[in-house]
Amino acid sequence: GITLDRFLKSLKEFARNDVKIVVVPSERDRKSVVETVEKILRTDRNVTALYFLHAPTALAAVTYLSYTGRRIPGDISVICAQHSDPLEHIYPSVACYYLNFRAYEKRVLHVAEQYLSGSVAPSAKPVLITPEYCPGQSLGQVSGGISAKTV
Repeated sequence: GITLDRFLKSLKEFARNDVKIVVVPSERDRKSVVETVEKILRTDRNVTALYFLHAPTALAAVTYLSYTGRRIPGDISVICAQHSDPLEHIYPSVACYYLNFRAYEKRVLHVAEQYLSGSVAPSAKPVLITPEYCPGQSLGQVSGGISAKTV
């Protein structure tokens, strides 16, 4: 996934909208997700987006929000730091970050082949894996500045 700090930095860099994000912790079960989401929405009516750290929590929240008649993205936006196939197969699909392990695997194999052929010396330089943003259909439009808090 992507860290909250990196996410907020990117958001501030590119967003033109008023966004009030609440970071939702991972919950163990569906009941806990529902209770947490309801508490957030009850205590702060100005929340425009929920940022989930893990896909199962986001999936439970999206289905619950839809069940209660809240429109995504009309009433609230949903973003997830972690990709999961079910997030792409629900409607609306959830904006998330995807780690492309196939691309990483290709990079590692390429470096290994170069090293084994003797054309490149081994390096202690770390290989960064940068997640790809998957926009989904769960982000709405609002106007103003950006704020965030964790629950």
